[in-house]
Amino acid sequence: MNRPRTAASIRRSYIGARSRAEGAGFERIIDNACAYYRSIGLADIEKTPEPMKPLGGADRSGRFLACFTKQAQPDYKGVLSGGRAVVFEAKHTDTGRLLSDRVSAEQAACLRRISRLGGIAFVLCSFNGREFYRIP
Repeated sequence: MNRPRTAASIRRSYIGARSRAEGAGFERIIDNACAYYRSIGLADIEKTPEPMKPLGGADRSGRFLACFTKQAQPDYKGVLSGGRAVVFEAKHTDTGRLLSDRVSAEQAACLRRISRLGGIAFVLCSFNGREFYRIP
């Protein structure tokens, strides 16, 4: 039986959908920048695919149900001209602050390992899609 949706649940759904769309827009900006740097030979950086396992076959439209097989890795990995590794996590928020718990323990450990090995590791933050910061 379907329950009627409350105004609060509708508002949460709207805010969540808007935030996901803005986060996807932030990733498109990053993807375009990475493509530009690749085209001029400064870097080769790509989005890290999420580790997933299909739970069944695809339906008629090609979609399938899947689950994550392990915790997320940092969002982007690559190499800069000269051979230095670069790894970063991208985070977007519509609020004025970003808490450290938005980066998982596994992601933070990976960023620390890369940094200790001499690579460049950071969190790239977007606030309301208007302010952008690189946090070491």
